[in-house]
Amino acid sequence: MSMHSASAIFPLHMGGSISWWVYALAEKSIQLDVQEYFIKQSYHNRMHILSANGLLALSAPTSGGNFQRPLHEIKLNYSHNLMAKNRMALQSAYGSSPFYEHYDYLLEPVLFNEYVFLHELSFALIHWINKQLKLTIDLSKTENYTPQVDTADYRKMFDAKKK
Repeated sequence: MSMHSASAIFPLHMGGSISWWVYALAEKSIQLDVQEYFIKQSYHNRMHILSANGLLALSAPTSGGNFQRPLHEIKLNYSHNLMAKNRMALQSAYGSSPFYEHYDYLLEPVLFNEYVFLHELSFALIHWINKQLKLTIDLSKTENYTPQVDTADYRKMFDAKKK
């Protein structure tokens, strides 16, 4: 997937929130920024799902020393078996939903492909959602960090600490 000068630039979130996807759908082509700095307690490594008890945060654990490092350098940490716990949370929240069984086995290879880097998992999830929803968003990753862009810039729009 190639970079387009007309592509909007988006933060690379783990799966993307509903509002992230609403804005992404308005664009034909988006670049996911893998060069911006990793922010702890952000959507870089977490997503929220609706469970019977309200919002539930699912996260991808990262290896230490993540301060002042670009997202593309952040490694995943599999020692906590958190991905299996995330899958159990998804099954608990949505297992009795119609069509869950039609997507569960398709999502499993994405969740359990032991990616080395967080951005690989996040990109795979976004690509999977794009494909499952039969969307035609052209996805690419940034090659350099650009503080100012000439196209739509959504990087500061989504904050995990605000509702």
